[in-house]
Amino acid sequence: MAMIGIGRPSGGRRLAIAAAASAVFGVLGAVTPATGAGASAVPTWTQQAPASSPHARWGEAMARGAATGTTVLFGGADHVNLALGDTWTWDGATWTKQSPAASPPGRRFADIAYDAATGTVVLFGGFGAHGLLGDTWTWDGSTWTQQHPATNPSTTYGTSMAYDAATRTAVLFGGEVPDGTDVDGGTWTWSFN
Repeated sequence: MAMIGIGRPSGGRRLAIAAAASAVFGVLGAVTPATGAGASAVPTWTQQAPASSPHARWGEAMARGAATGTTVLFGGADHVNLALGDTWTWDGATWTKQSPAASPPGRRFADIAYDAATGTVVLFGGFGAHGLLGDTWTWDGSTWTQQHPATNPSTTYGTSMAYDAATRTAVLFGGEVPDGTDVDGGTWTWSFN
C-alpha cells in the first residue's frame, strides 16, 4: 500500500490513514479504524452542563486524584490576568469548590500530576502575582500541604509532569526559566522514597 507523507501519526490515526489510502488506491480488505482498534464506537466529545463550575480561566492545573475518585483543578488566571488560587474537584457530574485549611498561593501554568505511590496530587511551580514560583504542594483530597524538599527543580513555569508507575515517581521536565529568555531541559523525579 502506498503511504502518503503526512508526518508521524499515531494509534487510530494510522488506521484511518491506512483505510483512506486503501480506498483511494482500491486495495481490498482494508481494516477500518473501529474494527482494527477493537472498538465498537467512535469516541467523541460531549459538552457537559454541571450544576456548578469554576469561573472561566486559562493556565489552570488539573489532574485526576484516583485515591479520591475526583479530578482536582487549581488556579489559573482570569480574564484580567489575575492569578487565581482556588481549588475545585470534579466527580464526573459536577464541580465542587473546596475550602481547604491550607492552599498554595494563586498561580497560572503550574504543573500537576497524581502520585499513585502516596495517593496525593503533587503541584509544582507556576507563575504567581510576583513572578515565578518554585514551591511544591500536595493535595490529599481535603487540603493542600506545602512540602519542603532538600532539593528543588529550577524555578520554572510551563513544565510537563506525569506519574511513572514503573519507578513510582512523578517525572517533571522542561519549562521556561526565570528570565524568560530560554527553556529548561532538566528532568526531575518526585517521591517520598
